[in-house]
Amino acid sequence: MANKGIEPVLLGHAEEEGFAWVIDSIGHLIPKAQECGVVLGLENHWGLGRKAEGVKRIVDAINSPWLMVTLDTGNLLDRGLQ
Repeated sequence: MANKGIEPVLLGHAEEEGFAWVIDSIGHLIPKAQECGVVLGLENHWGLGRKAEGVKRIVDAINSPWLMVTLDTGNLLDRGLQ
């Protein structure tokens, strides 16, 4: 909480890699979600999903009706996150 959701990038890696890992991982889940009739919800949270831009980037890259955004207003820790 003291860092307001700001997570350091893993040593030896770049934020771009993190987005690629998340997008790839969720992409692998989408076919099973569709098969089961379950819509996945991506919540704004720490790290890459801390800001709306990060969440939107992931959702736009997946581009599937089986992934939607779940807004958690409790995770909007300061006005700079809008």
